[in-house]
Amino acid sequence: MTVDFANGNPIPFGPVFTSPTSGLIYDGNGTSDGLTLQDGSFTNATYNATGPGAGNIRFDASQPITFAGLKPITDTVTATNFTFNAPPNAFAYEVVNGPLVGTTQTAQILSGDSPSAFELINFGNKVNATINASDGPNLSDVALQNSLQATGPATMTVNTGGNDDVQVEAIEPNVATTISTGAGNDAFHVLGNALTAARTPSRSR
Repeated sequence: MTVDFANGNPIPFGPVFTSPTSGLIYDGNGTSDGLTLQDGSFTNATYNATGPGAGNIRFDASQPITFAGLKPITDTVTATNFTFNAPPNAFAYEVVNGPLVGTTQTAQILSGDSPSAFELINFGNKVNATINASDGPNLSDVALQNSLQATGPATMTVNTGGNDDVQVEAIEPNVATTISTGAGNDAFHVLGNALTAARTPSRSR
């Protein structure tokens, strides 16, 4: 399914939904049916992953696009801020190079769990990207492997809970990358030539 925002937002605006019947609902029935979001411009885009192949995406104050049983998600809608919120049962995350969609280079967030804990998303045309890993008592593994600069981003922030293992193999060139591991005993690994003058992450806790 493709949702095109070129002529405005087809999703009604309204308060945060409290009913599963709010907004647009898409069920891919567990097949390879994907969700493509394109064109238009917003301030905020938020992907709330809720489980394998399931979650919702919200642009600004519009009601959500809620989905289940699909793969994958491709979002090239222009937005100032993009936020990915992981489900509580996700413990392994990878940020890698996504496919080229038209003229838009995307980055990809995918689950490293087996079976997958959430549906992957290819995203581009986002100025500030924030990845919020689940904040639970268990170890989270986060691997940054995206060596190509996606279209749009100026900053990327990765927030994890406590007791995490963060592995940096590559980060997007010319993108200010911040990794916040929070409290707990964390391991931070930088491999090979992941860091250059144009690829320097900062860490906070």
